[in-house]
Formats: sequence, structure tokens, C-alpha cells
Amino acid sequence: MKILVVEDDPLILTSLREMVEAWGYACDEAADGQLAWELLRACPYDLVLLDLNLPGIDGLTLCRRLRQAGGHQPLLLMLTARDTNRDKVVGLDQGADDYMVKPFDPDLLRARIQALLRRADRPLTATLHWGPLLLERDGHAARYGERELALTATEHRLQRPAPAPPRAR
Repeated sequence: MKILVVEDDPLILTSLREMVEAWGYACDEAADGQLAWELLRACPYDLVLLDLNLPGIDGLTLCRRLRQAGGHQPLLLMLTARDTNRDKVVGLDQGADDYMVKPFDPDLLRARIQALLRRADRPLTATLHWGPLLLERDGHAARYGERELALTATEHRLQRPAPAPPRAR
């Protein structure tokens, strides 16, 4: 599982990355919304830990842009100091899968990450789309444009894109 941590505070960013890696996940980091957007377009992350108060593209705009973009949709946990009920409702309405307020308990963060990732294995749709490629999850049907593809059972199980090579920090 690969997680992207998006946080502009260097101390919090480092702490989150170290925790996520200690929990056994691969992790990339971004200190601003623009870098996060570029990474999200280049790599299929399983989960994004997203602060809202970011330089460049703010967290709500980034969330909205990601949800409107289509294609691979990582789970998104907003991790922010914004603590009003209104903030939480707006964050969830804009596409977040979960919302936690800082300061946070690391054990609770870990439990929520695990709960979200467990749900990731239960797809929301029965059909996956990557451009002209269509894959039916509940059978062995696949199409590229109008052309039917004959897939073996093993080929059909390969439903996730290969992870990108690790990037230097």
C-alpha cells in the first residue's frame, strides 16, 4: 500500500512520514498542493493524508480537483486543524473519505488508515475504466474501445496499475 502525505508543516510532515513508514506502508510526501497534484496525477496512491491549509493549491481545492478528474481515485483522509462541524461537513462533501482534527492520537490515525484501506478492497463499482479500457470486476469481460479482450483469470485479477518507482526525498 502506498500513501501520500500532504502537509506544509515540516515537523508534522516528517513525523507523519516516519509513522506511516513504521506502520509498513510506502510513503511519498508533498509540502504544497501543487506538488501533491503532480504526484497524484503520476502515481496511483492507495490513500492520501491531506492537510487543508496548504500553499499553492489548498486542500479542499485539491480534493475537489482529484474527485472531478476521474481515473484512479485514492482514499482521502483530511488531517487538519480546522475543527468546526461546518469544516468537517464541507471536507466530507468535497470528497474526503474521512476527517481527523489535529492534534491527533497516532493510534487512532493508524486505526482509521487501516479501516479505510480495508474498505479499499471492496470496490464501489463493478466496472473499472482507464481511458478506453473497461474491466468488469465480477466476470472476466474486458474491452478496449469497442473491441472485446480475452483475458485469462490471472490477467483479470491484475486490476491495479503497477506502482511507480520510488522518488528521492
